[in-house]
Amino acid sequence: MPVPATAASRAASVPASFTATFKPIGSGEHGIVWNDRGMNDHHAVGVEEDLAEELQEFVYGTITVLVAIGAINGQKLTSGRNAIVIILGTALATWLAHTFAAVIGIHVRERRVVTREETVTEFRHSWRVVTAAFPATLACVLAEIGVFSLRFALVASIVMGVIALIIVAIFAATRSSFTGWGVAAYAAGATSIGLLIVAIEIAIHH
Repeated sequence: MPVPATAASRAASVPASFTATFKPIGSGEHGIVWNDRGMNDHHAVGVEEDLAEELQEFVYGTITVLVAIGAINGQKLTSGRNAIVIILGTALATWLAHTFAAVIGIHVRERRVVTREETVTEFRHSWRVVTAAFPATLACVLAEIGVFSLRFALVASIVMGVIALIIVAIFAATRSSFTGWGVAAYAAGATSIGLLIVAIEIAIHH
């Protein structure tokens, strides 16, 4: 008379490729009961990676905007329209360049042709570079229609950019389980970076 297989023996007979994704959680009338915890863990890692990439691109875009504003200040522009063109144009050019560099990186790193879906994904991930320019663009639009001066719009854009860097730094430090002082120090570092960028731009263009 054959000996009934136990849950442990049935689990041991399952291919490793399956157990890498699905985990046994018990046995039932028809055999072992599996769940997709492994798949969920993999999905969670993917979400974390997407969030990290989007924040990286947002920081990159914010710094790009600060640099563009420094160039605008150096040119003594009086038109909000020209400022909008410079800010958005710089952000769009950076977005395209960053995406192209990411696609080249896949070619070199994995030695294969990049699929259309992967290219679209890289464009989507890098889009945060452009969205980071929206607050400054809106400020310049308001200056163009006469709500306030262009000078005020540019100063407000710099302040918003520095605040954005601080918020991202606090978010990153909090997720990294920093202490209260550690979060404060990280935020202070982000503030210093933003102000340093502004100072360099002022020194170059004045």
